Amino acid sequence: MTNELTRLNNYKAKKTLTVIITNLFRYIFLIAYSYVLIYPIIFLIIRSIELGIDVYDPTVQWIPKHFTSIHYRFAFRILDYGKSFLSTVLNMLIAGLVEVFTCLIAAYGLARYNFKGKKLIVGLVILMILIPSNMTIIPNYMNMKNLDLFGILGLLNKVTGIDLRVSILDTPFAFWLPSLLGVGLRGGLFIYIYMQFFKGLPKELEEAAWIDGAGLYRTLFSIIFPTASVSIVTVSLLSMVWHWNEYYLPQLYLADDFPLSVVLANYMNRAMVFGGEPGFEVRLIQAASCVLIIIPILIFYMIMQRKFISSIALTGIVG
Repeated sequence: MTNELTRLNNYKAKKTLTVIITNLFRYIFLIAYSYVLIYPIIFLIIRSIELGIDVYDPTVQWIPKHFTSIHYRFAFRILDYGKSFLSTVLNMLIAGLVEVFTCLIAAYGLARYNFKGKKLIVGLVILMILIPSNMTIIPNYMNMKNLDLFGILGLLNKVTGIDLRVSILDTPFAFWLPSLLGVGLRGGLFIYIYMQFFKGLPKELEEAAWIDGAGLYRTLFSIIFPTASVSIVTVSLLSMVWHWNEYYLPQLYLADDFPLSVVLANYMNRAMVFGGEPGFEVRLIQAASCVLIIIPILIFYMIMQRKFISSIALTGIVG
């Protein structure tokens, strides 16, 4: 009996030691990985609030000796922050929000219904994921410049010489229209994420709603939308981040009133206008500009991160 108790105690001690060592390595890895991720943000924040003399002071490592907000004042002026922020919301974020729901409806139809041409459409969705947007930018630009409906207006122009095609370049519709049709920025990936979620959703939920007399739209808005909230959170966060950081399309479609991503990319040309003013430090002002652009999307992620993590587990996204 004594030997059995001894063996049991030894087993418990080894198991406890194994758990402690495993947790220790896990925490070390998480702390190290978190430091790698957070370090650039901490570096930007510190650089944005210190004076130029602290940059060249070898005794200053993390905590500046002199604090200042002048870099943020310069950054607001260089970025034209209010106007650029409004352009980002109007052109990019609204398009991203529209795409979240149009892709949801498209994915629901592809996942739940069988119809002729379904495999072809699913194949096109996969191609949307695989083919980079840069490869289709020329035809997309021409479509935005000469908006047509199945080539009807172009044919009318050839027959009558009257060109009724309109250009939606330099307007929010250049971003809203593709999103409304589910083919906007990363639209194929969003449809695929939703499809994977709907494939694992029991059909009994919809059948119960149909038995109770709910139609297609009532089922969609009362059953499917609330049930798909976890995947909606995932797609919403990805869509907002990608639309917020998108640089190529706004620079191509817009002539002025650029969003923050484009303004930051053209930062040096804009910053030289203020080069002769006292307290002007290009590197430190650029750090402040980056902080101003990061903060809104970081706040959005902090609000959504708990639901986002749970939705990642349920939708099965990896990488």
